[in-house]
Amino acid sequence: MRTLALLAALLVLGPAAAQTKKLPPKVAPVVPPLKGESQTIKLFDGKTLGGWDGYADLWSVQDGEIVAKNDKPLKYSTYLHTKDKYTDFRLTFAAKLVKSETHSGVAFWGEISPKADGKTTDFKADRSEHTYKGHLVMFPSGWGMYDLFGRNGLPVSGAAAKKVGKQHDWNDIEILAQGNRVRVAVNGSAVVDWRDPLPDSIEPGPIGLQLHSNPALEEVRFKGLTLETFPKEDKLLTVAKPLFNGKDLTGWQYKGGAKFDGKTESDDRRYTAKDGILTVNPGKGIRQLWTTAEFPKDFELTLEFRAAVNADSGIFVRKPQLQCRDYLVAGPYKNLKKYKPQDWNKVIVTVKGSTAHCTCNGEVLEAALKVPETGGIGLEADRGLMEYRNIRLRELR
Repeated sequence: MRTLALLAALLVLGPAAAQTKKLPPKVAPVVPPLKGESQTIKLFDGKTLGGWDGYADLWSVQDGEIVAKNDKPLKYSTYLHTKDKYTDFRLTFAAKLVKSETHSGVAFWGEISPKADGKTTDFKADRSEHTYKGHLVMFPSGWGMYDLFGRNGLPVSGAAAKKVGKQHDWNDIEILAQGNRVRVAVNGSAVVDWRDPLPDSIEPGPIGLQLHSNPALEEVRFKGLTLETFPKEDKLLTVAKPLFNGKDLTGWQYKGGAKFDGKTESDDRRYTAKDGILTVNPGKGIRQLWTTAEFPKDFELTLEFRAAVNADSGIFVRKPQLQCRDYLVAGPYKNLKKYKPQDWNKVIVTVKGSTAHCTCNGEVLEAALKVPETGGIGLEADRGLMEYRNIRLRELR
């Protein structure tokens, strides 16, 4: 009876009802990276929009940056897109949302689709001539991924990116798209690793920079934009490397002395490692713990520290010391507004050439600390108890 009833229903509803919507498999198939010639291409020359298409009144170049800016509401998201198409690639760039809280993004694996949602009949009037249909990596404001005019939101969490992303500042981003796999790094942290369960939806397409549909005014900036076709290395290259593994002092030593690889404490116990924290213990005299590696390239060093009352330590950058202390008591930066006594504080040291820019919780400690061409990273044991964690370094490209 159930079979007869089902057949009767299908006859009444017609053939369309008998067709089931194709659902993606629960486990995405593994499509390996495609093979082709690996080339490094500067998509943006820093001066012109040569090699790109888009609305001239919405896209411009200022101070070596691509600027997307609307002065009227946009009905549809619009894109500055490359004239060339790409399949497997690595794209590294920096992006900044200057105005508005609406996300931007980079589109790929798709096509320019003036039809957009199918509701527009006048492409010029609706300004949909440079609308994209395909995959989108979003940033900031939610991050994650989207299937433009397709499946819409994709099951890609933006939580990891939110932790390291900046809402109205520059974000360094790497997108690695290979086969049906998309990996993304933001500011040195891997935040996305996702395979498309419907690889048939992937096609060679232009790279598109997004200016989102918006009833309000929006401004987004891009710079860098270097693309590698058919990447040689099957990994994200901009992810920061931990200098401290959280378990022991591997990779550290006293200068001129033995390495502490595999040891949880230095020979004199001034430095100990446990539960993700590198502790500088009180003791006699001053000691300096250095990385065994040196860093000749431009880099960004990030770490967190927690100082006991009046504690005095330091961070050596190739050679010179950045004072790391219980600042409000021990100085020398007693006017910091965001420093948290006896709590965790974040230091970022950005080295470009022979200059280091140093901040604590976003406040400038040293705007232009002079450093030599190469050298290691060091921590000083001077006075009181100091704790360090999450010591990471990423090379800048």
